[in-house]
Amino acid sequence: MGPVNYMWYQYRFLALAQRMVERDGGAALGRFWSHFAQRAPTAGAHPPARGLARELSTGVSPALGRAARDWR
Repeated sequence: MGPVNYMWYQYRFLALAQRMVERDGGAALGRFWSHFAQRAPTAGAHPPARGLARELSTGVSPALGRAARDWR
């Protein structure tokens, strides 16, 4: 990944974090950390893409769930 591509993603993630905190409060960042820290990662295991948006919406933040659903 080149530096311009990296910065594009970095900016999008920071802007998403800002929207999430503005809409759902600072506790949303704690819920985000806890949500994924509770899951022990295994090699090659990823949540199904269809269920990820719903899981994030209910477990972390509706704003984050929408972002995952609409990511392009």
